[in-house]
Amino acid sequence: MKTGAIVQTRMGSTRLPGKVMLDLCGKPVIEHVIDRLKLSKLLDEIIIATTALEMDKVIVEQAKKNGVKWFCGSEDDVLSRYYYAAKENDLDTVIRITSDCPLIDPVLLDKVVEFYTSNNYILVTNAGNDLTQRTFPRDLMLRCFPLKYWKMPFIMQQKAIRESMLLLICMKAMKKIYTTLKMIRIILTLGGRWIQAKTLS
Repeated sequence: MKTGAIVQTRMGSTRLPGKVMLDLCGKPVIEHVIDRLKLSKLLDEIIIATTALEMDKVIVEQAKKNGVKWFCGSEDDVLSRYYYAAKENDLDTVIRITSDCPLIDPVLLDKVVEFYTSNNYILVTNAGNDLTQRTFPRDLMLRCFPLKYWKMPFIMQQKAIRESMLLLICMKAMKKIYTTLKMIRIILTLGGRWIQAKTLS
């Protein structure tokens, strides 16, 4: 089984554009993320998943500089970016990492991967039992799941899935039924981010 961390990143963030390349103690934020992921003992690959936009070429150059792989895909359809980055690198298991978390814990990451590989779970996360609960600070949040559940037709038919919807798609891939209240909690947790109604059907 091949396990990889996929780091989603782009320069066009709306709240703080270019935040992943901002200097933090002498090096870009994303370099801190990469360096900490390299301390993991269980990762086979570290992949930077960015977009094909001109502005994001600087991220590709940073990946080259740090000696990790990269993938350029859709700006808006983050789910497809993850899927094709994983598929191109023959990953079986994916660890979702966001690029603005320079304090990501490699020891905790290895514990999540170890727990995942020794059990028969679809999703292993330290984010709590539902999206309104968190067992660790937000910047230490990890999600580990298999690539095969992204191959389901209803997932690949969707368009323009936003990054905040990634976990919801994973949960729907489990074919679980959620009450209206739980769906409301999911939406409240996601805040004011855009939600495509089609993904909730």
